[in-house]
Amino acid sequence: MSLSTGARLGPYEVLAPLGAGGMGEVWRAKDTRLGRQVAVKILPDAVSRDPGRVARFEREARALAALSHPNILAIHDFGESGGRLYAVAELLDGETLRDRMTGDRLTWRKAAELAAAIADGLASAHAAGIVHRDLKPENVFITSDGVVKILDFGLAKSAESVSEDAVTATSPAGVTLSAEGQILGTLSYMAPEQLRGLALDGRTDIFALGCVLFEMLSGKRPFAGATTADTISAILHAEPPPLDTKPAIPSALAAIVLRCLEKRPEDRFHTAHDLAIALRSSSSDRQAAVTSAGARPPKRRPWLVAGVAAATAVLLAVVIGALLKTSRSSPRGRSGEQSWGPPRRITSARGWDGEPAFSPDGTLVAYSSNASGKADIWVADPEGGEPLRLTDDAAEDGKPAWFPDGRTIAFVSVRNGSPSVWKISRLGGSPSLLVENADMSAISPDGTRIAFTRPGATSLPRIWVAPLADPTGAVRLTGDEDGEWEHMDPAWSPDGTLLCYSAFRDLWLVPAAGGKARKLTREEKADREPVFTPDGKSILFSSNRVIPQSIWRVSLDGGAPERVLPGTGTANHPSLSPDGRRLVFSTAAIDRDVAVADLRAGTFYLTSSSGNDEQPAIAPDGSAVAYISNRLGTDDLWLQPLEEGRAAGKPPRRLTNLDPGPATPAFSPDGRWLAFFRAFKGHRDLWVTPLDGGEPMPLIENTGDNVQPAWSPDGTRLAFVSNRAGHEHVWVLAISGGKPVGDPWQLTQGDITDRFPAWSPDGRQIAFTRRDEVWLVEARPGAEPRRLTAGAEAHDVAWEPSGTTLLVSGLFGTPSLHLRRVNLGSGAMEPVRPHIVLGDRAAVGYLSLSRDGRILAVDITELKGNLWITEASRDGR
Repeated sequence: MSLSTGARLGPYEVLAPLGAGGMGEVWRAKDTRLGRQVAVKILPDAVSRDPGRVARFEREARALAALSHPNILAIHDFGESGGRLYAVAELLDGETLRDRMTGDRLTWRKAAELAAAIADGLASAHAAGIVHRDLKPENVFITSDGVVKILDFGLAKSAESVSEDAVTATSPAGVTLSAEGQILGTLSYMAPEQLRGLALDGRTDIFALGCVLFEMLSGKRPFAGATTADTISAILHAEPPPLDTKPAIPSALAAIVLRCLEKRPEDRFHTAHDLAIALRSSSSDRQAAVTSAGARPPKRRPWLVAGVAAATAVLLAVVIGALLKTSRSSPRGRSGEQSWGPPRRITSARGWDGEPAFSPDGTLVAYSSNASGKADIWVADPEGGEPLRLTDDAAEDGKPAWFPDGRTIAFVSVRNGSPSVWKISRLGGSPSLLVENADMSAISPDGTRIAFTRPGATSLPRIWVAPLADPTGAVRLTGDEDGEWEHMDPAWSPDGTLLCYSAFRDLWLVPAAGGKARKLTREEKADREPVFTPDGKSILFSSNRVIPQSIWRVSLDGGAPERVLPGTGTANHPSLSPDGRRLVFSTAAIDRDVAVADLRAGTFYLTSSSGNDEQPAIAPDGSAVAYISNRLGTDDLWLQPLEEGRAAGKPPRRLTNLDPGPATPAFSPDGRWLAFFRAFKGHRDLWVTPLDGGEPMPLIENTGDNVQPAWSPDGTRLAFVSNRAGHEHVWVLAISGGKPVGDPWQLTQGDITDRFPAWSPDGRQIAFTRRDEVWLVEARPGAEPRRLTAGAEAHDVAWEPSGTTLLVSGLFGTPSLHLRRVNLGSGAMEPVRPHIVLGDRAAVGYLSLSRDGRILAVDITELKGNLWITEASRDGR
């Protein structure tokens, strides 16, 4: 059946042809319902009865319909009329990237700008589980107003099932073929794994984008042979030629291209979002070195050591969580609840901006940021202008909260070794102390009371309320029965009668005047940062119920929470304007990776996955590193074999499949067992798992919280931290064959918290942390501990083989968590070389050292993100 001008496809009137290809005809059409012009793609008559091509056409339509991003062609509709399948998309005016490249050579800045926009669109698709698989200049469109659009997801497929594609043959060269023997994708832009018919993910598109960027910069394809076989061989085995450009391009941009074109997916950028950040950084770096024509930038080096590979450091900026792009069709809330429009960014610091709070009149946003190198309080006008930095002292400042008069801001600062609440004018000046020994403050709507968190009888934070006129008269509102473990993030109801807070799992409500607390959410999820809506009927909060973390809404009357900001990236720290019409949030996200260093050879190995890798434990002989990773969605214990501190050519092995998962693993001295703790049935219990096979089994359970196990050098004892006596202290348990022998006994005492025990090499002493300092105690009942450090702000400890020094992760009076060596005799502290930055105050800083002191494992924390704002709209109004 032929299609002609004036024909109808459902409500669409065909106006004129726009183009045709093997997979469809494209027509200009009019939507008779809305009166707008659109593009309609239909399946040609010649192939409309081919089930394979029909399936591919439907796949394209569904893939596009699942996406909503300014750099991806938007699909409006999908249907069938008179035996024809069709998809309706936005009508574009402009030219393809191929057309643009046939004219004058693009400048390197323009090429980087276009590539960054393409990477943004790919990041959105990848976050939705969709891989394009056929990215090329013909499939990129530049509108007349300069907006980049990715076209033709005809080969796109869900990443979860991409390796199960309807492929019936593989060529002798390993090229993926269709049932007709055709290569799926465009050869010159295909990644090695695509040619080999292996499983694909977003890094496949990153390779293709690298090919496109190479061609934009040089006018040539990076892998172009005289024959198909030559091209395949070049992609699989050859290095790309030097980027011969005039004028020369920055070395950072050249290195970006080469990293995209790495043969192994794991050597490329981990996400398209990371690539976009690197591209924009390379084009804005005024100090970037310039590559001479024909020169190749040096190979990238590990990023853990300060001063190494400075010219390519921009490549390795990681912002976990792509910037949130809300769907054009925002979800409809129940009973006419608001939906939210596309967000826009209101801060742009390269570090971390988070914890926003709207002023009472809705004109300003206070927030915390490490843009100056450490956390400070800032104020920004969401309509534009330069942010104002309010605090500039050496302390770490965060968690701002406005007073109702809008003239003063409360915030939390660590100035005397523990957090306290301070206040400062909205215009800056000298802060003054408000409440000692307090965190996470919130001012009541009438300005007479302050809610905050403070340790309770078991050293865990609880919710307190105090009159502002006399903060010493604080009253504790929550206890051990009012939610598991930590109580955090108090938020006032508009009438000041209720406080909502988060426990380790779920949100809770408690009367502000005192009384019984009750659960609000009941799905046992990590629900955080509640904020009441202005009418007091609902609460917005952040949660990782789905990945990535986003903003959710729950009614005070109950019911299932609903996600209010679907999108492709992390969203947390919600704050509503007083009229409830604007929502500001942060895209701040934490990325943790495990770094393994051979301290003798000076080499580094960095684990990297789509999730967080943390809490490493080195095997006593340095042959493996165990760590916790959520790469498959839940926390599990993984094991990576090592050779001289690097991956031994074998993939990591998943050791556990537990829900909830394990934490803080520790090897037994003989390497046969791993001890860990896990949250289980309301307790944190100790478990062990054999490394030669077998199921994990409980070691200590149902006796309070038992965490952070550490084996003695001879493997006969296990030190751990337990609160079974009221406070978290170090206890010791005899153990044999992975099973307890008798009951544990208490080593440390007092009304204070002890953490992270570590045995000396001779088994006679245990080092641990107390009030951010390192302490030592003999491993015998009744021994009195002595403090070793002063000003360490310590996180974790490990003994060196000599038994005379310790490695300590701490802040040591600086904004960055790093390692220092501490002498047991003098207490003197000296930096560890090479210098390794583990993160800022938010980092955990776990470390583990092999028995011979050669192989060191640490976890590295990076926190990135900015503030975004979105406007509310009423569905159907």
